[in-house]
Amino acid sequence: MKAFVSAILFFLLPSIIFSQTNRTWNDVDRTMLSTGAKKVQSIGQLSNFINENFSHDSEKIRAMYVWLAYNIDYDTRTSDNLTREETDSEITLKTFQKRKGICEGYAGIMDSLCQLSAIPSHIISGYTKQEGEIDPLPHAWIAARIDSYWYLFDPTWGAGSVINNRFVQQFDEQYFMVPPATMINTHIPYDPIWQFLRFPMSHKTFTHSAEESENYSAMFDFNDSIDYHLQLSQKEQWENELRRMSENDFSNKALEIRTAFLTEALYVAGLNKSIQYFNEATNLYNRGVSKYNDYAEFRNKNKQVSSYKGHLNRLLLEAEDSLSGTIEALLRIQNPPGEMKQNMYVLRQNSMKLLKQIENERDTLN
Repeated sequence: MKAFVSAILFFLLPSIIFSQTNRTWNDVDRTMLSTGAKKVQSIGQLSNFINENFSHDSEKIRAMYVWLAYNIDYDTRTSDNLTREETDSEITLKTFQKRKGICEGYAGIMDSLCQLSAIPSHIISGYTKQEGEIDPLPHAWIAARIDSYWYLFDPTWGAGSVINNRFVQQFDEQYFMVPPATMINTHIPYDPIWQFLRFPMSHKTFTHSAEESENYSAMFDFNDSIDYHLQLSQKEQWENELRRMSENDFSNKALEIRTAFLTEALYVAGLNKSIQYFNEATNLYNRGVSKYNDYAEFRNKNKQVSSYKGHLNRLLLEAEDSLSGTIEALLRIQNPPGEMKQNMYVLRQNSMKLLKQIENERDTLN
């Protein structure tokens, strides 16, 4: 959350590509301050209210920003808590229901509203700077594409300020529809692709300002990079973000916090994937054993097997396929924990033993 700042902040003039609109928002603001907007009981109802009253995407996103500023209070009691057990969707819903939350809640509600209005959007994670001072705590804001251009929004900072650890509601529109070249003065994403700049600013430059200016050396086609990024799995996105963060060989407290989060998240993701493959291997093994038992039971009941060779061979083949699948699933597990390693060894040995038995049975049968 932004702290109270007595001095006026002056920003660079927006570039032509990301130019700010000159229109006034009086009608939109008036509608969103009406009793009807305040009485909505769900994010879906709020979306319906917005879409019924406004037709252009810029009006809709203005409506979202204004509603958040006047209806959600910043929760100073949880603002410094870096460990959260709730999912992003749970935080979003809780923030809306309680009308109180932190940046993840503000950003989550705005992102949900954008999706319901078919406005391309993305929640950006990063950290901030005011009057040259870095705030290392994680922060979240929103990117949305309006009329083919990307703009940035910080609905949390737009709602007010924290003064003496108390939230003071005060609408601030300077964080509405901000061009990327302006937003980088105060907000930097952990992952440079979300700067929406052809030459992204490095974390070192953001931290030290003009004292040690150093940008990323490579030019970014951020549209292509983002399109590719969004096609990846969550785990692959985290891996690429971690790689891009480390490219400039610089770290600060904010990046240390994010690196620790990503490292833990990747470990958990890898563990979950290992558990998934192990469960798959176990299910295939059990199926293989079941098919072999079907074979043994049928053969024991039918001593004259010459008439049933086709059926018996099919049962053996099904058992063999399942047991081979067990071994393949085990081979996909990377860096398993110690207890799983032992279970994997037993499962593989049992599978190999039964496969050998199936081979012997097939020789006898044929």
